[in-house]
Amino acid sequence: MERSDIHTCIGLNINAFLSLAPGTLIEQGQSREFYIQKFSEDRAFGIFNGDWVLRLNLDHMYTSPGFLGLLVLLALSLIACTSTRQFPLVKVARRYTLLLLLLELFI
Repeated sequence: MERSDIHTCIGLNINAFLSLAPGTLIEQGQSREFYIQKFSEDRAFGIFNGDWVLRLNLDHMYTSPGFLGLLVLLALSLIACTSTRQFPLVKVARRYTLLLLLLELFI
């Protein structure tokens, strides 16, 4: 699969949005004790406790290397998709516009 494929862009977008979900549900940037205390009795989403929140970097996920790497991949994919698909269309459109202008001059 090409890096400039639109399906790759869509897949990266879905991954980015899904990885944003825990960051919106779990408070960001709090102290270690906050997460241990808040998620000690009941498990977050029924899956993990405060220790797992810290291990998975969910306490600062918007600045975690994994999330930032995903955003970089998304940006690169969008740039590749734009450059391989849109710029050739602009060249064709410019030629077509030039042709129309020349026809108007002679008509």
